[in-house]
Amino acid sequence: MTDAPQATRAAGRSNLDLRVGSILPAAILWSAVCATAAWSGLLHWQTESLRLVVVGIFAAGGLLALPAAFIAAYLVTRYHRLKTQAFAAFFVSLTIMTIGATGMIFALVYRSYYAAWHAETFSYVWFLQLAFTTASALYQFATVGLRLYFPLGFVGLFLFSLWFARSFTLSQPASSATRQRNISPKAG
Repeated sequence: MTDAPQATRAAGRSNLDLRVGSILPAAILWSAVCATAAWSGLLHWQTESLRLVVVGIFAAGGLLALPAAFIAAYLVTRYHRLKTQAFAAFFVSLTIMTIGATGMIFALVYRSYYAAWHAETFSYVWFLQLAFTTASALYQFATVGLRLYFPLGFVGLFLFSLWFARSFTLSQPASSATRQRNISPKAG
């Protein structure tokens, strides 16, 4: 005879393990959503090759962001399994991770362009140039690049957060103390 809570926990753990396998396809899909959002915002650009570079940066940012957002949201909600909490945690995590990953990739590309004019590597001036070039790239991404996520990226963010809330919340069995408190009559 098996213990019911232990069997429920084992079943929940195996279900979660199976659902973790859906992270890679979800990351690829989120990458496609980010790339599509960027592509739709850049349709007016005349230079096709530069448009592809920007779309590639957004796709790479999305690919890196979803697994990190999943881990962050899971760590926040592992003891609180309400769907609303999972939705909010993933919404915030995916927003921050996507903007952060895409911004950092943009900063690396930006820095590689200006590296030809920077001082000798690892000198004091080089560190200053690296810091200010990165800060400039992040500012430019924040002011010009973030608008490319709207409206398609926001819709995708909402749908992916719903997916996380529905897929990665487990109903925890009530503890024996909670069941006993609910069953026993109140003392008068």
